[in-house]
Amino acid sequence: MESFFEHLSHLINFSPESKQAINDVIIRQTYKKGHILCAPGEICQNLWFIEKGVGRIFYTRNNKEVTEMIMTEGYFLGSWESFFSQTPSNRTVQLLENSVVGAIWIKDLNNLYDRYHDIERLGRLISIRGMTTLLHRTDQLMFSSALERYQDLLQKRPALLDRIPLGIIASYLGITQETLSRMRAQTKELEALDGTNPEQA
Repeated sequence: MESFFEHLSHLINFSPESKQAINDVIIRQTYKKGHILCAPGEICQNLWFIEKGVGRIFYTRNNKEVTEMIMTEGYFLGSWESFFSQTPSNRTVQLLENSVVGAIWIKDLNNLYDRYHDIERLGRLISIRGMTTLLHRTDQLMFSSALERYQDLLQKRPALLDRIPLGIIASYLGITQETLSRMRAQTKELEALDGTNPEQA
């Protein structure tokens, strides 16, 4: 899991001892597209570091799937509330591509926190990053228009449009697939006028 340390090197400078301790407990796993890592009613015992692939966290409301978060390479994936509280999850954690992940068990993670200060600090920084991401998403849903949310996605994560079904993208943006298709068509019309293509940025 060398990519684990490469992706997180901007957050923490791991000691050789910490690297070895993480390598001893993290389990590299390969899954097919559509695989469910954690289902509603299960207690999420692991966090998964995405080495390759895409995953999402979603819940079902009125028989419709609502995508809450989409995570790509270099990020952790899991049913966070279930993982930290060790209570049954009310969300589904699913992989959207053939993926390679590194799984770390909660008891192993807590043991690493107790033994290594730099790993404990990493956990704190990842928690802060996750909270910031969640707050940003909440603010978007509350205060931004559908078009503004789509434009933000184009600016910050344009590759998702080629990797994920439009229905899931629409759910993540809090709009219908028809609205998303209409906004994409409007954006392409503007691209034709000014010669840019943000979806390929």
